Amino acid sequence: MKIIVLALLFCTAFACREIPNSIPADIEFEAAPIVRYTQGDIRKIRWIEGSWKSTQPEQPVKKNFQFSPDNSLDILEIGNSGAFSTLLTWHAGCFYLGDNREWVVTWIGEKDVRFEPTRPGKNPFTWTRFGEDQWYHVTHTPQGDKPVLMQRIGDAQP
Repeated sequence: MKIIVLALLFCTAFACREIPNSIPADIEFEAAPIVRYTQGDIRKIRWIEGSWKSTQPEQPVKKNFQFSPDNSLDILEIGNSGAFSTLLTWHAGCFYLGDNREWVVTWIGEKDVRFEPTRPGKNPFTWTRFGEDQWYHVTHTPQGDKPVLMQRIGDAQP
């Protein structure tokens, strides 16, 4: 009995002592998103599959979107500065865009997808369907929304 009492006193004294915070105070963490979708909801944006080009001469870009069997979305972008690819993938209960998960999907609807940045210095954006062969990539900045109209130029490449 004495051993149990001593053990309880020791544990209480140890547990109540102040533990130093090992995380620097100047580091900011993004709040976890409120997820309003499931992994299967990616099927709602099948409309984006295929090849697209921007309709703005000052932003000549072509994008190809292709879904993989694992519900990820492969995105190939070709512009003035070259070509690069990125993925929209499922991780820990959310869809993330970018090699380093720079954006998290906070909404997937029948006609739109909302992306919020996971790191400072990035802007949120939305993909919004505007008919069978058009959609908008809208970047949301402090100065206002910047829409880019995308026009279908073909089906997804095999």
